[in-house]
Amino acid sequence: MNLSVSGTGHYNCIRRELFAEPGDMVLLSPDAMYDYRRAQHASHWTHDWVYFQPDSRILDWLNWPEVGPHIYHLKAPDADYPAIKALFESTLDFDPLADSRSEALLLNIIEQIFIRCARFSAPAGNDPTDSRITNAMNYINSNLEKSLTVEDIAQHVQLSKTRLSSMFKARTGSTLISWREERRIAKASRLLTRTTLQIQEISKQIGYEDPLYFSRTFSRLVGCSPRIYRQSRQATVNQFDNAILKS
Repeated sequence: MNLSVSGTGHYNCIRRELFAEPGDMVLLSPDAMYDYRRAQHASHWTHDWVYFQPDSRILDWLNWPEVGPHIYHLKAPDADYPAIKALFESTLDFDPLADSRSEALLLNIIEQIFIRCARFSAPAGNDPTDSRITNAMNYINSNLEKSLTVEDIAQHVQLSKTRLSSMFKARTGSTLISWREERRIAKASRLLTRTTLQIQEISKQIGYEDPLYFSRTFSRLVGCSPRIYRQSRQATVNQFDNAILKS
């Protein structure tokens, strides 16, 4: 979880680009594409961050808008920003690897951050959530390598194609096929940076039989080819892996 403190950061969320300024909070799940840096037009970017393994109690407070595959964003109002920044800074006092009490205290601080955010984030009840749409999302995520049609997904969740498409668009702002494509590319980014698999093999694992089409899709959504992305991001990801649960 990142909190921008000064300057401007740039996040590539596949679905959109996000420019983070002071008060912007971005939550990245383990399945997210970790592609962020100082914005080109900015002279600097400072952000506080913390890695954590959430429990169900913390996730109960999560109702942030999703801005990309497994990426969530929320802007802290000016009145709430100082308190949230103080909570981020207080995580430095605890090493979760030291003992169970330190880990519990760190998670307590993170829960406080989410509770404070829940006070000004959009209430979950305003989201057109339907268990059948959640089921459709889970079905897609579990079968990214398969060429499921909208009709296949509709049959699985027992809705008509038209009804499912309409409800899915209302929930996500995207079509089922585009949403699946975003997830596929997010998974490809992880495989590119965390494995030595050939690009052709990655293409097959995420459901693209034609490696050339996969490369074109990746370039269109990410802004560079899979090969260039792998070369530019592997070193950064290795640094993240060595900085677990620090802030």
